[in-house]
Amino acid sequence: GSYDLYLQRTNNPANVTPIAYDEVQSGSISPSIDLNAYTFTESVGVQVLVQMDVTSGSLDPQIRVYRPDGSLLCSAQSLGSFVEVVCLLDTTGSHTILVGAWSANATGNYTLLMNQQ
Repeated sequence: GSYDLYLQRTNNPANVTPIAYDEVQSGSISPSIDLNAYTFTESVGVQVLVQMDVTSGSLDPQIRVYRPDGSLLCSAQSLGSFVEVVCLLDTTGSHTILVGAWSANATGNYTLLMNQQ
């Protein structure tokens, strides 16, 4: 068989887009191994809500939030067109959000929104 391989740092990722509270970001996933990276800086104890809404295509959305050291803090995925995750930050610093397709061979466009809870 064959496979695709995608490599992305989870701390200090390449091609990152800063995101702020209540700021809607638009993006696209193509091919399915593509992950888009967003970063935000925040303090320990803050709870954030991250929402991803598919606006076109066959994309099943997936969100992963990483701590400043690159370890996974929280994640969520859906076989639908919308997914959200609430994360309680346990570390101060620059956090990374990676968004992509949960199922194979999926592409599409999306919006991403982050709010403080």
